[in-house]
Amino acid sequence: MIELDAIELRLGSQVLAQGLNWQLPDPGVYLLLGPTGSGKSLLARLLAGRQRPRLGTVRIDGLPLYAGFGGYHEPLFIAQAETACREAEPLDLYLAAELVNTGETPRALEPAWPVLDALIPDRSTPINKLAHGQVLLAQLALAAVMPVRVAVLDGHLTYLDARYCQAADELLKLNRFAGDKFLVLTAGRLARFLPALDGIFLLDGPPLRIKALPEGVAVDTTGKPIDSSGNLRVFTASPPALLAGLTSGRHYTLVAIMEDGLTIRPTGALQAALDELSSLGLSVRAIEWEDV
Repeated sequence: MIELDAIELRLGSQVLAQGLNWQLPDPGVYLLLGPTGSGKSLLARLLAGRQRPRLGTVRIDGLPLYAGFGGYHEPLFIAQAETACREAEPLDLYLAAELVNTGETPRALEPAWPVLDALIPDRSTPINKLAHGQVLLAQLALAAVMPVRVAVLDGHLTYLDARYCQAADELLKLNRFAGDKFLVLTAGRLARFLPALDGIFLLDGPPLRIKALPEGVAVDTTGKPIDSSGNLRVFTASPPALLAGLTSGRHYTLVAIMEDGLTIRPTGALQAALDELSSLGLSVRAIEWEDV
C-alpha cells in the first residue's frame, strides 16, 4: 500500500498541498491525469522520495518513505522524460546504468530490446538525439523489468502514433513483477490506446487535489491508437460557457459541442489541434475516437 497522510507542501507563500490524503491499496498500473501545473510532477516526486513534505507522512507498505538517509527500504525508480531528453549519454549505457542502480543486470532488458530496436535502430544513439516517444519507450522498458516496488514515469504518454502505441503495450506486458509493483504514470491527457489500468486519478491544483476519474468520462482500452484522421471526442474540464463560444480553428474543425466537451476533426497534426485548444483556455482531460 502507498499512503499519503496529511501532506503539506509550500513554495514560499504558495500552498502546493495542504491536508492531502490519498491511498493506492494494491500494486498495479495507475495513471495520474491532469493539465500542466496540476501537480503531476509534484506527486511523482513525493512517491519517489525526491520531495519531502513540510508536514505529513508518505508510507509504502506501512513504512515511512523518508526514513533516514537511505530513503525507502526497497529500490525505487523515477524517470522524468524532460530530464532524460537532455542527456548526451548513449541509450544502451543509460539503460544499463539505471538497471545496475536497482541491483539488476543489463540482461534483464533482453526481452525488451526487440521492441525497442524496431523503433530505435541504433542503441548507441545519445538520448538527446532520440525522439521524445523513443525516450518514453526506453524508460517504460526499464520500469517493466526493474525489481522495484515503485516505478514512477513522470511526463509519459500520450503516444499518438500507432507504432508507439503497440510498442508501449508490448513493453507493459513484459512487467516481471506485476503482482508486487506499483507502476505510476503521469499524463497531460488520456489517449484511447492505453492498456487496462488499475486506476485513473484526476489531479487539480494548486493546492493539489486528487480524485478518481469520474463516471461519464469514457476510457476505451481496446488498443486503437489516435492519429490525425477521423473525428475525436475531446473531454474537458472547462465551463460550458467557454465551450459554447468555440468555432473551428486553424488546426481543427469543430463538429459538435457536447455536455462535457466537444467533437473535433483535426485538419493536420493532432498535437497541433490539441495545443490550439489548450491555448484557448481549454483543459483537455481525455480524448477518444468518436463512434461513427
